[in-house]
Amino acid sequence: MRYRDAPQGFKVTHWRHLYDAYISSSEQLRNLPDDAVYVVFDAEPWSGDNIKAAEIGISMLQTRYRDSVTQASTLAEVARHYAIETHRIQIIDMERQRTGEAHRFGQEHRVSSADVEQYILGLADSYKQRVSPLGEQIILVGFDLQFEFRLLSTVYIGLTNYFTSWIDVQELARLASSVDKPGLSQTLKVCGVGQEEPADLHSLTGRHNAATDTVRTAAILHHLLAIEDRWLEIATSQRNASMRARRRRAPPTNAPEERKIWSGTRPKPRELYPYTARVKLPVGNIPSATDLLQVFAEYDLVAVGTAKQGRYG
Repeated sequence: MRYRDAPQGFKVTHWRHLYDAYISSSEQLRNLPDDAVYVVFDAEPWSGDNIKAAEIGISMLQTRYRDSVTQASTLAEVARHYAIETHRIQIIDMERQRTGEAHRFGQEHRVSSADVEQYILGLADSYKQRVSPLGEQIILVGFDLQFEFRLLSTVYIGLTNYFTSWIDVQELARLASSVDKPGLSQTLKVCGVGQEEPADLHSLTGRHNAATDTVRTAAILHHLLAIEDRWLEIATSQRNASMRARRRRAPPTNAPEERKIWSGTRPKPRELYPYTARVKLPVGNIPSATDLLQVFAEYDLVAVGTAKQGRYG
C-alpha cells in the first residue's frame, strides 16, 4: 500500500502522528537502530462484517543480523534463524470456518473482541521488555496494510499510540522491482522461499492463516535489508495479470471505500466514516453533494452525502 496524504478507505486525522511516520525506502529501513522491535501485523476479515477482523496474526522480531541473506529456503528455517515470535489471535464469536490454511507457526489464542487491543499490546510489550527494554523504536510492519489500517482507524485506535512508525513491505518490494503491486507469494519466491515447501507460499484459493502471512512478510523484510539496492525480479502471476486486465475493461468500482459522492444518504458504512459533520441551512435546501465537496475543498473531505429531501448533508 502506497502512502497517500489523503488515503481512501480509512481516516487518518486522529492518528496522523503514526500515519505520517512511514518508512518509505529500503535506505531508511537499513538506517533504523539495531534495537528496534518490528511487529508484523496481518488481519483476516470477518464474514459477518468485513469492517471487523475474525483473525489477527502478529510476528515480532529484530533485525540485528542484517548483513547477509540467510540460506534458509523454508519459512520454518527463516522463523528459527531470525528467532521470530509468532501469535495467532482468533476472535471469539467471529471465528472463521475451519477450512483453509492450517496453523503452522506460534501460539494460538482465543480472545473476546473487547480484549483484542489490550491483548496485542500485552504480547508486543512483553516481547519488547525481553529483547529490547531500552529500545525506543516499535515499528508496525505489514504487506499491503489497507485492511489493517482500516481496523486501526476504527476498531483498534489504541494501537496507533503504541507504534512509532510503519513499513509496508509490499511498497518496498514495488520500489525494488518493475511490478506495480507485487504479490506475497511471487515476492517470497524471489527471496528463495517456497521452492522446497509449496505450503510456504501464500494461498490464492483458500482462506489465509494470518499468523503464517506475518512470517512470510518477515522473511521478505529480512531479505530486503540484506540485498541493499539490488533489483528484484518479481514475476507477475497469471491470476493477478488477468485481474488487472479485467479492471481496465470494467466500469468504475462502486466499493464503499472508493465512493466520494453519496446521494440520498450519508456515506456508509458508518464504521468507515466514524467522524462526520452535518450541514444544514436555516432556509431552503443545501447544494448538491458535488457542490458541497467543492465548498469544503480546503478540508480535503473523504466523502459527502445529502439527504433525500435535500435539507441537510
